[in-house]
Amino acid sequence: MPDRFVHEIYEGLSGNDVLGFQTASDMQNFLVGAQAFLTGSRVDFDRQTIVWRRHRWVARVYPIPTDAYELRRTLLTASARAGADELGDLLSGERQIIMRVDRLDPSKNVVRGFLAYETLLRRWPELRGRICFLAFLIPSRQSIPIYRKYEREVRALIRRINAEYGIDEWQPIVSFFDNNRPRALAAMRRYDVLIVNPIIDGMNLVAKEGPAVNERHGVLVLSRTAGAFEQLAEVALPITPTDIDETATELYEALRMSSRERAQRAERARAIVEAETPVDWALAQLRDAVELRRASTRSHPQRAERVQAAPVA
Repeated sequence: MPDRFVHEIYEGLSGNDVLGFQTASDMQNFLVGAQAFLTGSRVDFDRQTIVWRRHRWVARVYPIPTDAYELRRTLLTASARAGADELGDLLSGERQIIMRVDRLDPSKNVVRGFLAYETLLRRWPELRGRICFLAFLIPSRQSIPIYRKYEREVRALIRRINAEYGIDEWQPIVSFFDNNRPRALAAMRRYDVLIVNPIIDGMNLVAKEGPAVNERHGVLVLSRTAGAFEQLAEVALPITPTDIDETATELYEALRMSSRERAQRAERARAIVEAETPVDWALAQLRDAVELRRASTRSHPQRAERVQAAPVA
């Protein structure tokens, strides 16, 4: 963007007192930008504070969590049971399941995910008939031509892979093009591998929802460029989202991983995603805003401004 646009964005954000970011790297990038675009600003990278035009504001990291309690409650609903019944043998059979849940947004990188799966089937033919890729894909922004085109590309690729590798009793990819969250959650209980490979994502809650509900010690294959990676790096198999060959290799590693390692990773992943709730997330922001106001009041007793907080990314 032109510098003047960036300056106006920073100037507008300076009206707040607390700015919240999904990841530490996002926050650091913002502070670097503030130093570059707000002439005369004083940026303290250790305390994550900015002083500009006699106003002090802070940047903090608040990675949005998933609600494990709500997810499990949803799994008890009639809608989730109906979804599990609809999937039927796909969930009860012996085949290993690779799964993804995404909006049909080009940034979600669905096409490369399927190309990696095709590479997996071509490179390790012994897997044919023994695995299945369940894809829950939600049409998004269909009024925009590039989104409609992307959906056509995805559908055409699925047809081609199924035609080339499928047989009467087995289809490599089983896809659903709708928004049925209870059914997708019911399937999440059963996956062996969950692939989350966005080109870039602020967070991506699917990467957290999977470990929260999965009951088979499923392995998470996750883009390094997803915001969730900062929290889940130790338990995920990392991929570069544009590298189809690497993604195929990590899918294979996930499928052949020992049961002991799968269990260790899955248990640690669940502990990470359950460590914080949406209530904790909101309270952390409020506590920081209140503390900032108290500090301001101690320094300037005559001031009684209302502190504002704004999640940015």
